[in-house]
Amino acid sequence: IPRVRRVYPATATPVPAYVMGLSQVPTPVPRIAMPEKAINIVLLGSDQRPYETYWRTDVVIVVSVNPDIPSVSMLSVPRDLWLYVPNWTYQRINLADSHGAQVDYPGGGPGLVKATIEYNLGIHVDYFARVDFAGLMHIVDALDGIDVLLDCPVADGFPDDPITEDPSVVTQISYPEPGIYHLDGKHALWLARSRKTTSEFARSRRQHRILQAIWNKANQLGFIARLPELWQELAATVETDLSLENVLWLASV
Repeated sequence: IPRVRRVYPATATPVPAYVMGLSQVPTPVPRIAMPEKAINIVLLGSDQRPYETYWRTDVVIVVSVNPDIPSVSMLSVPRDLWLYVPNWTYQRINLADSHGAQVDYPGGGPGLVKATIEYNLGIHVDYFARVDFAGLMHIVDALDGIDVLLDCPVADGFPDDPITEDPSVVTQISYPEPGIYHLDGKHALWLARSRKTTSEFARSRRQHRILQAIWNKANQLGFIARLPELWQELAATVETDLSLENVLWLASV
């Protein structure tokens, strides 16, 4: 799987800093050295509803795969991290994806997210994968639920329908003790989103646990070996610039 080396200028002519309300555009962070064969993928969780044209990616996780060890590492970028979005302004990172789509940035919203991460954190991102609320629930339910390890108690309340978010019907979730819990798609989504009774950092940890649980269950059911036949269905649920060949190689690592 090749590492992608691209430059993502937002426009042919750079936008002057004063147009964006900035007194000075910050200097980009030097790129962090990576092992030669390492691949970085940014996982994006979108909160776009069917009736919205703008959205936020409240999940931003950089996954680094090093085939030489082999190892997979996950780094969560907090959704409210305030940084410079190239050729735009200082903003929360969770708005870069939507903005990139609106201004037709090369590579779309994910292209701008990649550029933002590299500009501010020095991490070159090769690929992306993005899923929305319905996509995450579909994946978990297709696996007949997942077993998630919770490190801390969690209690919160959510609209019973995660898509319409009708405020008149609210369901309370409660996991009073650390441990392993079997979750369907809706409860996995709620845990991935819950933060009001804990913190952004605890939420990031739960998102990692959910991803690990999805991998474990998919492997257990033999879904990894069936990737070629499931690829069309998966592509309808997860938007990505990874090819099937790329994914098969990553799965082998």
